[in-house]
Amino acid sequence: MNKNINLLLIFFIVFSGIFAFNYVICVDLMEVRNFITAREMVDHGHWLTPIMNGEYRLAKPPLPTWITAFFMMIAKTDTNLFFNRLPAGISALMIVFFLFKLVKDIFEDENIAKYSALILSTSYMFMFMARKGTWDIYCHSFMMGGIYFFYKGLMSESKYYKYFILFGIFMGLSWMSKGPVAFYVLLLPFIISLLIINKFSIFRCKIVPTLMAIIICIVISSIWPILIYCVAPEALKAVASQEIHAWSNRHIRPFWYYIIRFPFMAGIWFLPVLVAISKVFDKKKIQYFSPLFMFFIWLALQIILLSIIPEKKVRYLLPTTIPMAVMAAYYLQYTLQKIETTFLFTRIYNFYYLISITGLVITIFASSYCMFRFSEYRLIVVIIALFLNLFLIIKSNPYVEMYKLTMLIFLSFTLILYGIMPLAIKYVKKDSFMDLIRYRNIPELQNHELYMTDVNLKAVWAINKNIKKFDKNVLKKLKQGMQVLLLIKGNQTIEKEINIKTLKYSEIFQTHNQNKNEIWHLYKLEEVL
Repeated sequence: MNKNINLLLIFFIVFSGIFAFNYVICVDLMEVRNFITAREMVDHGHWLTPIMNGEYRLAKPPLPTWITAFFMMIAKTDTNLFFNRLPAGISALMIVFFLFKLVKDIFEDENIAKYSALILSTSYMFMFMARKGTWDIYCHSFMMGGIYFFYKGLMSESKYYKYFILFGIFMGLSWMSKGPVAFYVLLLPFIISLLIINKFSIFRCKIVPTLMAIIICIVISSIWPILIYCVAPEALKAVASQEIHAWSNRHIRPFWYYIIRFPFMAGIWFLPVLVAISKVFDKKKIQYFSPLFMFFIWLALQIILLSIIPEKKVRYLLPTTIPMAVMAAYYLQYTLQKIETTFLFTRIYNFYYLISITGLVITIFASSYCMFRFSEYRLIVVIIALFLNLFLIIKSNPYVEMYKLTMLIFLSFTLILYGIMPLAIKYVKKDSFMDLIRYRNIPELQNHELYMTDVNLKAVWAINKNIKKFDKNVLKKLKQGMQVLLLIKGNQTIEKEINIKTLKYSEIFQTHNQNKNEIWHLYKLEEVL
């Protein structure tokens, strides 16, 4: 395959897996916290002391929020989901890039490195998290860069100090993204797996540069916490206590929680990983026993370390997709190299051909939908993808090299993505709080305090105003002649919502939704009668 076409296909597949339709997925609570804090930085200058809804937001380090705020400044709005999530996609691209470089150096095989990058880009959990503006993807992207430079430094016989300096910098950036998370679940298992394979031999001469990297990391990681301790020591202590308490008291799940869910998070690549695991200990059949075994240990340790902690969330499985992609890529390369009989070759070709036809049909269906929606961007992308797919099908036959057919199946899965996402836009209902965005500039919101009986952070982001909790102090303000606003979700009457019958009020707006429980109402409370 022509090198330029090959690079174009790889770029298209990786780009599609990470960036395509990143605005379709609904905004979750973690994203909203990031968006609100980033908006506060842009609008009110709270860069060093993050603020969320009028209170300190110190539970997470600020680096991802700084990056998000920078992209909000470029977009000149905080409601553009494509720009809000673009930094997460770039972070995911960093993971793919550093994984490619790391695998290429370890296996000394560019095809395995390519397959690793492509498999990671098309893994369910990775694709999902690359489209979410949360902290997880940032800390793992910086740590993946740190791991690559650490490995380069260990393997270099000269001029290795530059790699350890970069290792320290990237570790510090990872800490500034989500504290010790990536150190625990990504770096520690990697170091242990490397020690098992190399038996301390590569570490003996690199103790001094490693200590230097650790010092650099500590310096970068400690600047912001020291600043916060000087400005708001009590708030920092309270947040630290809450976070430590959360690890053992919130979202408690059984030890086997991740083991059960890992296959679903791995998506279509779980079966190749399973087969690769079964072949890990077979020295006679596996050419690259030590590297493959190292990635198996890395993956196994990640799941074990995650399982030890009582607090468990599905998104914490994100870093496991990294060694998983390498194991699946190795088995894919191993299988292609071992195909010898024309019968088996033809059977595999027919399977790839079926997948490509499926992708082609869905793409045609999606292109028809795009034509009716008059979306020029989607239409151009789908038509180009369709012709690429058709070109590969025509050019491929049971006697060409398997690499072309492998690229074909990756491309087909990508085309299926372009077929499904436009349909998701049409049929998946958006969250009702997004309807509040259109009302965020009304004069009443600029001139009155806003309250809810139960503060909803999604509403805080959508309506672009801090929301306070409605309590008895609000009644005192009303009796003193002040006017306030009350935001209510659902079909509940205002009397039942605040349990007050003698109240003068007027409705400013209500959103439109077929489900009455998803309608938002904004009232102006004037006085208690």
